[in-house]
Amino acid sequence: MIIEVEELKNIVDTSEKDEVIEFKLKGIESLIMAVTNNKFYKYRDNHGNIIWPDDIKLGVINLYQWDIENRDKLGIASESLSRHSVSYTGLSGDSAGGYPKALMSFLTPYMKARF
Repeated sequence: MIIEVEELKNIVDTSEKDEVIEFKLKGIESLIMAVTNNKFYKYRDNHGNIIWPDDIKLGVINLYQWDIENRDKLGIASESLSRHSVSYTGLSGDSAGGYPKALMSFLTPYMKARF
């Protein structure tokens, strides 16, 4: 796993159960490998475990924090209070794996070409 549950809980204030956090972190790890088309062999130790670079750990923390703070607002373009009005937008090219592309930019140096 990119970051341990306890380490994440020390950085991000969350009330989610450890099992939910672990499930989300595994999903983010799979997403990173799929988006980058990279198995991170260069970052593996002698036992085959990945030693994740710190910039990826920071990116995962940001993705997790965005997930708990903004996931329920995904797709809302604008919202008014008086006479309550909500405008929705569909997901477009501005997202990757359900996350805003701006949050995924930390993966750019790790991208590998697909053949």
